[in-house]
Order: sequence, then C-alpha cells, then structure tokens
Amino acid sequence: MILKKPYAFLIKHFRLIHLIIAFATIFLAYKTSRIVLFFNAYIKNGYRLTESNLASNYVTILMYLTVLLILLVAIVIYLLFKEKDKPRKYYAYLITYYILLFGLLTFAHNALNSLEITTVAAKTVRMYRDLALILSLPQYFFLVFTLIRGIGFDIKKFNFSKDISELQIEAKDNEEFEFVVDLPTYKVKRTLRRTLREFKYFALENTFVLICVTVIIALVIGTEIYTNRNTYSQTYQENDVFSLNNYQVRVLDTTISPLDYNGNVLTKKKSYLIVLLSIENNTNLYKALNKDDFRLLVDDKIIYPTTNKNEYFIDLGTPYTSQKIAKKATSTFIFIYELNNNQIKDEYTLRIQEYLDYRNNEIIANYKEIKIKPTLVKDIEKVKTVNLNEELDLSKSSLSNSKILVSSYEITKSYKYNYTFCIDDECQTSVDTVDASYQTEKEKTLLVLNYTLSLDETIPYKANIKSNSSFFNDFLKVKYTYDNKEYKAIPTNKTPNGMTDKVILELPGEIKSATNISLVLNIRNKEYNIVLK
Repeated sequence: MILKKPYAFLIKHFRLIHLIIAFATIFLAYKTSRIVLFFNAYIKNGYRLTESNLASNYVTILMYLTVLLILLVAIVIYLLFKEKDKPRKYYAYLITYYILLFGLLTFAHNALNSLEITTVAAKTVRMYRDLALILSLPQYFFLVFTLIRGIGFDIKKFNFSKDISELQIEAKDNEEFEFVVDLPTYKVKRTLRRTLREFKYFALENTFVLICVTVIIALVIGTEIYTNRNTYSQTYQENDVFSLNNYQVRVLDTTISPLDYNGNVLTKKKSYLIVLLSIENNTNLYKALNKDDFRLLVDDKIIYPTTNKNEYFIDLGTPYTSQKIAKKATSTFIFIYELNNNQIKDEYTLRIQEYLDYRNNEIIANYKEIKIKPTLVKDIEKVKTVNLNEELDLSKSSLSNSKILVSSYEITKSYKYNYTFCIDDECQTSVDTVDASYQTEKEKTLLVLNYTLSLDETIPYKANIKSNSSFFNDFLKVKYTYDNKEYKAIPTNKTPNGMTDKVILELPGEIKSATNISLVLNIRNKEYNIVLK
C-alpha cells in the first residue's frame, strides 16, 4: 500500500488549517457555554427541570467529532514541528486541553442523563456547573492564538509567518513510501522480533503522541467507569456515607434478634433484622422516602421492611413508616425485616432502589447496595446485680450511658401524694390517693419506688417515650420468693402523670409477705437486678 506524507500539504495550507481549528473552537466554546448556562438555570429554578432529552440536546455526536478533529490536526502539526525542529509547546498544550475537554463532554453527558432519571444532590449539581465552567474557559485562550496563526499576524513571541517560511517544503515532505504487508510463515519469528524492536524505537521517538492517545482512551474508559460506578450502582459498607437522590444516607448499625426490647421471644421460628439508618434531607422541602425501596437481598429473594412489629424495637430506634424528613435536617430511623431462622447469616446485602431507567423499551432498576454484618442478639446475659441505694450502670445494654438508682421502697394498699393544679394562673396544692385494685380472687398491693433515672440523651429509646415512667413499663419485672417458691410478676404502672421521682406499681398482694424481692430489668438480651429485700 502506497501512502504519502502529509507535511507538504500542512505547510501549504498552514493558515487555512488554523482557521478551520479556530471555527471548530468557536463551535465547541458555544456548545460548552450552553452546558454551563443550563446548570445555572437549573440551580436558579430550584433544581427543577424545564426541558427533556438533556443529554442528547447539550452533548451531541458532532461535538465529539469536532474534538477528535482538533486533536488529530494538532497531533499531526506537532509531529510536523518536531520534524522541522520548531517550537511545539503550544500544540502540546492544545492536545492536552482537548483530551480533558473530551472527558468533560463524556462526564457532562452522563451527568445530564442522570438529572433526567433521578434527583441529584444540590451540592453535586453545583460541582457539575463549576467543573464545566473551569474546563470550558481555556477554549477562549486557544481560540485567540489559533486565529492569530490562521490570519498570519507576526508577534514578537512567536513570529508565525517566519516560522511558516522556515518550514521549507522539501521533496521528502511529499514523497511516497511503500507500506508492504508480507508475513511468510518461516519469517514470523524474525519479523516479530524486528517489529518489536522498531516499535520500541518508534515509541521512544514519539513518546508524547503515544501518551496523548493513551490518555484519550484511558480518559474515556475511566469516565465511563466512574460515572456508572457512582451514578448507577456501587457497593458500600456499614458507616459509609452515600448519596441517594436528594439524601445523604449512612447505615449506623445492624442487629438481628428473635427478642423484643424486654427480652421476650417474639416468634419461635422467626428472627428480625433491624437496620439503623441516618438520613439527611438536602432539599428545602419536607420529603418522605418510599420504605419499599429499602430491600433486603437474602438467597436471591427480596424481603421488604415490615411495620407490624414496630413497637417491639423501640430501644433500637424509631421505625420508619413514611414519615416526612424536615428540610436540611438529619433523622435516624430503623427498618425491620422479618426472617425465617434458616435465613440467619453473617452478612446480607441491603439493596436500595434509587431510580428506574428506561432503556430500549425496558425498565431497569438502579440500586445502591450496602454490605451489612449484623450483630446477633439472642441469648439473655446476666450483667450485674446491685443493692438498694446503689447506682446501676446500664452501659452494656442498648440504653448506652443510662443509669438508675432506687433509694427506697414501700409496700402499701394506698398511697397519698401531693400535686399542684392551676386555674386562671392561680395554683394550689392538693392531695390525691392511688389505691390498689380490689379483686375477690387475688389481693393486690402497691410497690412504691423512690428512684433516680438518668437516660442517655443520644439513644433512640429516649425519643420513643413520653416520660421516665415508661421505662418501668418497658423493661421491669418483679421477682419475689413466697412460700418457698419463686415468682416473677409483670407490674401494672399506676404512677400519676407528672410524678417524676417515684413510680407506683401494682403487684399481687402476697409480695408483702415475700422473703426476697428484686427488680429485674430485661433490656433486650441484657439482664440487671436490683435487690430490694
């Protein structure tokens, strides 16, 4: 095959070629400015779209072809200047810049496509705009200098007209050369060695051009990988922060247990996976999530969150039931998944649907996947026993840095207490009575406890109760020995509203004759005892 060197053509049409590059640069500058203007308008409109087909409208195939044309011409001119031993830094900068611009177009295409099929965080959109602006501005610098070369002005620094005359078209610049493809079988090894040797020499002589080509390819592939990895699907670990539409989400903790908050087995053949999530709403609107988008993948089966067991996990967090999250605020919720006992594993995949993509008449769901390794909470552990008037530290339970101290107790049929009531800003103190229930079959009595309870303000349980009195409803049982037999009773809380330093519990009347009395606190799988008698 006979080819002809292009150098003579380039020298003859040097100015025309630069004018063509200049017009191509004007075209690209206009097109990229439209991308920046779109992002500005999108932000100004409150991150709402007013048009469709963004990716195809703002990043066209003609823009890609124009960039490739400029790169091709710049590389060839760079080789010409190298051949003629002329200054070529300008073309090196030109090639480097348009490689970056090619990557920007690919990135912008995917970013605009993402805006059409999902909601992107405001911070991310501003980053897109700033990146597009920064990478588009250098075009105007290259436009000016390319026009100068195309028109042929002489300026002191470059003296382009003189450069062109000194290029001197020679016979060898227009000579033909023969390119022969001949690979006889017996010469394969020798030809291969010679080819490798010649390629080595070629690579050494054209290092810059090869680097440019490699960077173009790597940039395109890298941009595609980056965009698909971050926009469409990525696997995260617990405590990783990731974007989910207009939210920032993080899995704070995961627990799997058959027990409720009081240490009772809910269902013998079932266990429950509890996922505690931190969700930050980055918008200026109160917004709710679709809880069914938060799916658990178990043995290729999809398990959706359940809401019919919410009241049994109040110690671990606030169950999510489609509550709206305040604007520019962060909330924590738990999602509960019901599992068969044979589905208990060391690791699961939480798959959160982010958006639906419509491709080739198919609906394709896009997810964020989080690998979770839940803590198995199953067996009851006796943690600590204290005596009356001794502080009990609950830090090994889900109540973290909470503490309780029972200073005294009283067993009585009736308990009088003082309370304050106000009418028209005039307040008075009165006396009221709490009486034990009267039953003919079994006598009742009251156990009055004087206590101090300090609940950790940061625990989820704190947000799920109205008063400290609820603590005794949720976790307390009373164990006593009567007539040489041990009993465990669940008391009825008869504490009046507003009473904070005492709790009044109704129990079987036989407790007044018990030889031993203890308060048993079952906080999920942790058991604490306070000995009263």
